Amino acid sequence: LNELPVLRYYAALYLMFDQMDFAILQINRDADGRAVLPGSLDLPFIDVANNYRLSDSVVRGDRIHIFGYPSIADGYLAVIPGSITTIRNGDIGGKRMPVWLQTDAEASPGNSGGLAVNADGKPIGIPTEVTAEERTGGRFVGILPLSAVYELSQLPVGQTAPQTTTQDSPSKPDGGQP
Repeated sequence: LNELPVLRYYAALYLMFDQMDFAILQINRDADGRAVLPGSLDLPFIDVANNYRLSDSVVRGDRIHIFGYPSIADGYLAVIPGSITTIRNGDIGGKRMPVWLQTDAEASPGNSGGLAVNADGKPIGIPTEVTAEERTGGRFVGILPLSAVYELSQLPVGQTAPQTTTQDSPSKPDGGQP
């Protein structure tokens, strides 16, 4: 864990949700460019179908840790503590649920696509963006909860981007204006 990551596989885009800053990739080649069949991989993974409800129990103030490879860490794995500061609800596939968690963790670009875990080390979501406020230098990291990841993965291929605006927020989860 204290070594630089080693390229082992390449992946192709399977599904993309621009508004959620999230994509599903499928490993299709090894580091030498040879085709890899999905069923032949024996890699560690998070069973989203059996863990997605963990993100539904997150509340403001919960302590979390974000794992990722920010450029500020020179390519090494960084673990950054923080707490949940904001939870935004939205609709995915007709279901109302948390679609965005924000944290005060001092993460940097490069943590995106990593993993956010609760105080017990259980997965709660995927960090997807870092938003900075220029005047004060304040930063928030956006986390896509596992429940939203699960629901997005269940949508039919080709379905339009889910509605993710919130009733209590004037901006979209990606930080842009509606």
